[in-house]
Amino acid sequence: SGSWDGTIKIWNFSSKELLQTLEGHSEIVNAIAISPDGQFLASGSKDNQIKLWNLATGKLVRTINTNSLSILSVVFSPDSQVLASSSSDGMINIWNLQTGQLIHSLKEHIDGVWSIIITPNGKTLISGSWDKTIKFWELSTGKLKGSLSGHNSYVSAVAISPDGQTIVSGGWDRKINIWKVP
Repeated sequence: SGSWDGTIKIWNFSSKELLQTLEGHSEIVNAIAISPDGQFLASGSKDNQIKLWNLATGKLVRTINTNSLSILSVVFSPDSQVLASSSSDGMINIWNLQTGQLIHSLKEHIDGVWSIIITPNGKTLISGSWDKTIKFWELSTGKLKGSLSGHNSYVSAVAISPDGQTIVSGGWDRKINIWKVP
């Protein structure tokens, strides 16, 4: 769990026991994700940093200093080789996890991007924004593939079905929209 005090807490779900506290961020931790291979945890913070942690040891592997404002969401690609981050300035960044280098910066949203996901096949990134839109991006090139509108307020959450065919979005308009992947 990410915390207002800048820490990340790792819990045993069954026993509800606190296993570790990871310290390193100087501001609230807005986003956390565990890599599909189970090796890493990524955290994103209001301090504009992404931190990559070894999940088994709790050791900090890498800090990525972004040029973005507050990091709001992080997500790993299915092969655990790429990390995407989104921020309150509307920027989405795609990072190479081996090097920590920026691969693409995606800037088509006109407001903060609260939620991002990568499709199960690893080909498409989907973003939900405070600009009331959902956008589709080709992960390998960073090119915008399309956009959906259907919320009357901020889009705060996006999710995708395991088969990659259905997207669900939630917003501050108290609506949950179900979409077929275009």
